[in-house]
Amino acid sequence: MSEAVATEVRQTLDASLADARIADAVLAGRLSRAVEYAGFGEPAEGSWPGRTASATQPRAADNGTVAEVTDLTARRRQTAERDLAEAEDSLRIAQADRRAAKTENEQTESILQAAQREVDRMRADLDTAEQKAAAAEEGLDGARLRLGRADHAVRQAEQTREEAAFRVAELEER
Repeated sequence: MSEAVATEVRQTLDASLADARIADAVLAGRLSRAVEYAGFGEPAEGSWPGRTASATQPRAADNGTVAEVTDLTARRRQTAERDLAEAEDSLRIAQADRRAAKTENEQTESILQAAQREVDRMRADLDTAEQKAAAAEEGLDGARLRLGRADHAVRQAEQTREEAAFRVAELEER
């Protein structure tokens, strides 16, 4: 089969999927050339081979064509109903997934807000602790300064006492 013929067969089969009347004509074997369907409305009477006003009406002498058309219509309906049921199931699952995701999102936002409040509280505690540490360092610096002065005063007092004790000892020896 040539590429051109394969393309025409593919186009005809695609058209039969898009239009039930074309499918009926394909099943009945009423086509004498390829059919192309662009999907813009219903094809006009006689716009494709085998499509005449009489071709749309089943004939009694079609040897089972009416039964084939009825069977084809029933199969299409079953397929459409099955597709609808699957789509409804998919929709229910997607909606349930969306509800679960929304709930998870809300819970996660709540956890994030609580964690952010905890971080803010800890930062405030850290600021307070840093202020206390700075005040303690200032107090320590002052205490060290006073200790240095006191040590100096003690050394001076000890020296003065030693000098006084030395003079007293000198005076007693005399």
